[in-house]
This record gives sequence, structure tokens and C-alpha cells, in this order.
Amino acid sequence: MSLPPLTPVEGATLFLQRAGAAKQGFHLTAEDETAVGPLITLLDGLPLAIELAAARTRIMPPRILLSRMSERFKLLSSMGRRPERHAALRATFDWSWDLLSLPEKTALAQLSVFDGGFTLAAAEALLDFSAFEVAPTSMDAIQSLVDKSLVRQVTDSRFGMLDSVQEYATSRLETPDNFPDSGPSARSSAELRHWQYFSKLDEQAATAEGCIEIDNLVTACRRAAASGDTGSAVDALVGSWAALKLCGPFRVGAELAGVAAKTPNLQSSQRAVVCWVMGSALYLLGKGHEARSQLNCGLNLARAAADLRSETLLLCALGDQLMAEGRTGEAQSVLDQALSIAQTAVTPALECKVLNGLGALFNDLGRLEEARVHYQRALDLARSMHDRRWESGLMNNLAILLHGQGHLDEARLHYEQSLMLASETGDRRWEGNARCNLGLLHQELGRSTEAHTKFELALTTARQLGHARLECTVLCNLGILAEYEGKLEEARARYEEAVATAHQLGEHRSEGQFRSHLGLLYARLARFEDARACLEMGEGLLRKVSDPLSLGLLLCNRAEVEHLARDTTAGRAALTEAQALLVVSAASAESELGRRIASLSGALS
Repeated sequence: MSLPPLTPVEGATLFLQRAGAAKQGFHLTAEDETAVGPLITLLDGLPLAIELAAARTRIMPPRILLSRMSERFKLLSSMGRRPERHAALRATFDWSWDLLSLPEKTALAQLSVFDGGFTLAAAEALLDFSAFEVAPTSMDAIQSLVDKSLVRQVTDSRFGMLDSVQEYATSRLETPDNFPDSGPSARSSAELRHWQYFSKLDEQAATAEGCIEIDNLVTACRRAAASGDTGSAVDALVGSWAALKLCGPFRVGAELAGVAAKTPNLQSSQRAVVCWVMGSALYLLGKGHEARSQLNCGLNLARAAADLRSETLLLCALGDQLMAEGRTGEAQSVLDQALSIAQTAVTPALECKVLNGLGALFNDLGRLEEARVHYQRALDLARSMHDRRWESGLMNNLAILLHGQGHLDEARLHYEQSLMLASETGDRRWEGNARCNLGLLHQELGRSTEAHTKFELALTTARQLGHARLECTVLCNLGILAEYEGKLEEARARYEEAVATAHQLGEHRSEGQFRSHLGLLYARLARFEDARACLEMGEGLLRKVSDPLSLGLLLCNRAEVEHLARDTTAGRAALTEAQALLVVSAASAESELGRRIASLSGALS
């Protein structure tokens, strides 16, 4: 029976004990203390490796040890006089290696090209035993390596190696005379089989089990591109982006697209795909101008190649960006084109995506019944395809619609269902969105603690993903919560940061909404001129993007500002216009705008 590695706490305890024995007066600085945990992780929790690293504290502190872990085996060689196989981490692995049969050596070395573990199916596609007259099955070889503790069974269907074992096995793979045909060509051949396997995974496989294959997909893309295998590089890029857009970081998607763009002999349809990934990643990173250039270029290429799938994806991405910029007429035209293509080509997955985009557009325009119809059609498609990831996103969007109409209990149930599905499918984008929205609902219900927890989790997710748009929304919501709790200066700082971020991103609608909150806060701080100037800028932005609900809420805030400034006439005028927008948007009296108008009517009468 193989013993598991030490836990982080056990490993740190062993390291400190051995370091204290190795160096008299050993003590940790604050910087060294933060280095111990990552050091134990890099050492895989292996007791021998931890002891050898601790012995090195005689000449270098933990923070230096951590920075030099790329020299792992050299660094951890022992300088003592103990027998050789106990004297170094490498010697320990040498001893285990010598006990393996040639087929086992071949299997262990070839398996080292996986990044992040592997399934039996992936191993069967990669392992090559053609040098042996009597070859074992892949399953038998892996089982033998598991029995010898060189491969770990992580789950019922997944295997992996400790980093130290993998690094050692890689060195054996690329060095001649370790087993039949070992050497640089053996590593190249194994890596070729690796990227050929992962480049063939479809989106469902690429995102399965919480995007568990994301490291293999990214590595496959890089290897294929480096070797000039253009087709495999582009295919692996698509699989990588399917996972990265859910789990992040988005910057890796942009980097991979840049790598794939440099591969030789890219065809127009392949270039269109690269532009779609690059543009989508840049948009999520908040680089709107660069994103637009990539998406327009990709759209021209897709049309020239008559690539309907890529054309639809690019139109959807352009529609999202146009909506964010407040160019709603152009966005609807683009999305209508995408819907026509998706329906003509009978591609339900793409049709679901486009319908969701149109639902968001109509929601922004205050055409709530049209938004609901489009979201529901998309949700029906998602459920017919058993696509739980899209089901999560659409439940979140329907919850936003219900939330805005004042149906808080129903909205909460939708948010919670969306969050559960997002966590189950590993979609961190939808998870972050659902937490952000659920936090706002908790705040409206007076549950400050729950709201703060949800917002902080959403902010962490946004920053880890590199999701600039979600980040600025969470910052605004944290401002709303701080203002509710009476922490006005904290609220002002949050609002101003959100406004600055939205302005930098070119998010006119978001900036207008954030300025609405900030303007009212300025008035509560008795900064009336700042309040009026802020609201005037926000009003201009919201009129430009044709968002009647957000504009109505801003006019309510203007009415309250004028009430605080004792200009009742101006306050009544603003409230009257807000009431007209409530009628135009067909929002109910229980909606956020309806409730806000009702609360102000008495004060201004």
C-alpha cells in the first residue's frame, strides 16, 4: 500500500524541525515564513525531499530555496556520507527506476508528457510499446506503476504523477539508452501523440469535469504551434479557449491565440478562428479597441471562407461588445444576422448563444417581455441539449430580469440554482456573476453580512479570471453596501474606482449607472455641485445607450439630490420624467424603478 505525501501542515512541521536541527539559531523572517508553504507544495510533500531541503537552510533561507526550485535535483543532493540511495532525492528515484521492467520504464517516461494528469483513454492514445515483441496493455502498465507508487490514482478514472516524479521521468525520456529508443526523438514523438489527442477534443470534452483537462489543452496548443502543426494548434486553441473562458485566466487565451497566429500556412478559416479567440479574450480583459480590430478582421476572413460557424461566433462576440459600448441598434443588427445563420444552419448550440445575447440586449433596452421570451427560448434549447453550463447562465439572466421587476424571492431561487449549476460545471464566469447578483439581492433584503461575503468572493473570482468588467461591477456593488451601512467615504472610494474602471473600458452603460450612485452620494456628503456634474455626465451616457430603466433610476437620484439641495421644483421635474420612463419600459410598480419612484413621491409632494 502506497503512503500519501505529507499534508501541508505536516510538511511544514517537518521542515521547521529539520531546519532547526541543521542550523543553530534558525529562525524565520516574515518573507521566509510565506515561502515555506509553497516550498512544501513544490516538494510534493515527500518527507525525504523536505528533509534534504531543510538541510540546505544552513547556507540559504527558505525564500532562496523556493526561488531555486527549478534546480530541484541538484539542489536537493545530500552532502552527507549516508548510503547513496538515501543521500539524494534523485538517488531515491534511481533506485525505484532500476527495479522497473523495460516496458514499465517506457510507460513512466512517456506518461511524463501529460500536464495535469490523464485518463486511461488518453494514456492508451499516447503510450507506444512497439519496440517490444510482447507488449503490456496500457492498463496493465499503469496499474503496475500505481502499485509501485510512481503513478497516483487521483479518481476512479484519472491518474497523475507527483511533480518530482514527473520531472525525473522526463529526464529519463529525453536521455538515450534508458529504455529502447529513449532520447530526444522519443520525447518529440510522445509530445506529438499528446497534442494530436487533445487537439481532437470537442467543447464538451474540453470543459468536462470542471475543465479538468485545461493544462493538457494549453500545453498541446503550445507544442503543436512550436512544431508548426497548424491544424492541430488551431484545434487545440479552440479547446483551450472553451475551458479558459470558463476558468481563466483570460490572458492565457490571448497569449495562445498570439502563438497560434504565428504558425505557418494558416488558412482563412483558421485565421478567423484565431481572431475570434483573440478578440473574445481581449474583450473580457477590457481591451475593447484591440478586441474590435480582431473581431472585424476575423469576420471578414470567415465570410471569405464561407465559414458559417466562425461567422456566427464572431457576430455574437461583436454584438456583446457593441452592447457594452451602448451601440444597441448596431448590436441588434449584428445579433439578428447571427440568429439567421444559426437557425438556417440548424446549430442549436449557436442559436442558444445568440438568443441569450438578444435577451440581454432587450433587457438593457427595457423591453422586458421580449427579453424574457428570448431567454426562455434559449433556456429551452439548453435543456434539450442537456447543456447545464448554458442552463446556469440563462437562469442567472432570468434572475436579473426578475430582480429588476421586484420579484425578489423568485429571483433568489434562480440565482441560487444558477450558482449551483455553475459550481457543478466549473464555470467560474457564471459563478462570479451569480454571486455578484445574489450579493446585491441580499443587500436589498438587509442581509449585509451575506452580501459582503458574496461580493468579496465575486471580486476574487473576477481578479483571478482577469474579468475587468465583472470587477468594476462588484466594486460598485461594494460601494452600494458600504453606503447602506453608513460608511460614506468607503462607498465614495468604491464608486469612484468603479467609474474610473468603466470609463477606461469604454463601458458607457456601466459608467452611467455607476455615476448615478456616485452623484447621489456626493449630495449626501453635501457636495451638491459635484453631485449635479456627476449626474449630468451619467445622464448623457445613459441617454446615448437608450437604457430607460437605468436612466429612470438616475433621474430618481437626481430628484433626491435636488430635494436634499432644497430645490423642490427641479426634484419634481426629474421625478416626473422618471415616472414617464416607468411607463415606457412597461416595468411593474414592484420593480426597482417603481419602488424608487414610490419612495420619492411622498417626500417631494
